Amino acid sequence: MTEKTRDRLPLTSELIAFECAARLGNVTRAARELQTSPSAVSRHIAGLERRLSVRLFERSSKGVQLTEPGRRYQEAVVAALNSLKVGGEEAAELSAGPSLVIACSHDASHLIIMPRYAALEKLLGPETRVRLLTFQRHLHELAPVQVADIVLGWQPLDATRKDRVVAIGEEIQPVCSPAYADAHRRTLQGPVSGWGRLKLLDVQRPNMGWATWQDWFAVAGHPDTAPQFEDHDTYTQILEAAAAGRGVALGWKYFIEGHLDRGVLVPLCGEYVRFGACYVATLTAKGRRNPLARKGLSFFEHLA
Repeated sequence: MTEKTRDRLPLTSELIAFECAARLGNVTRAARELQTSPSAVSRHIAGLERRLSVRLFERSSKGVQLTEPGRRYQEAVVAALNSLKVGGEEAAELSAGPSLVIACSHDASHLIIMPRYAALEKLLGPETRVRLLTFQRHLHELAPVQVADIVLGWQPLDATRKDRVVAIGEEIQPVCSPAYADAHRRTLQGPVSGWGRLKLLDVQRPNMGWATWQDWFAVAGHPDTAPQFEDHDTYTQILEAAAAGRGVALGWKYFIEGHLDRGVLVPLCGEYVRFGACYVATLTAKGRRNPLARKGLSFFEHLA
């Protein structure tokens, strides 16, 4: 790097002041967030504009507004600051020893990974720290998780990509508690056309690509009358509601194994119905730099 190039590199204090003022649209509020004075924030921004020879803001009595070059530069600054943050987290992780970070929904952590956690630890070695980043909502609905090495979620499989594997193919069948099955034995042993008398448990969140009750009815047949639905926020809650005898749930193979093994849920069909979605494990940019992430990917590849 030449001395002339270094002279054009902004100071970190200038970047932070610019990002904060751009995000808030006001120098005074930016100063309050940064716990400094408005004059200091203005001085940093002015120094950045001189260094770049670019006007980044239009000033007015109402605050500051980004110019078009300012908007372009804001995107670059946010990305750079995020990279520095992620780089610092990676450095801290490396100093603490080998680790693997997996990001997934709470449902996947509770129903898929934790029952198999001992096998994952054995594969990675006793010296490896495994961290599960869990979210109430599915990863599709979140910003990219940069600190993670592997991200799990429902999505179509792209066979051309070498950084992802299918953990689970989508196979489902209805399940309920033994008590609910006994109480509605005649209906459940009859055709699906009579299922309008049942209560069906469903997820109230927007669907992100997985099969629905309507998809299952399209294969198995439709009820003659509209069933009553009871909505829950997570799939784990749905399974607990089904185990408590509140109604019938769609059971995803491998997600419901523990409930079936304990006998708190029983299957209502002889076999699972296959659908097109896949539960996929994908390496992140950070994961592609972590040799342990490839081992973790092989664990999910052989999960089923």
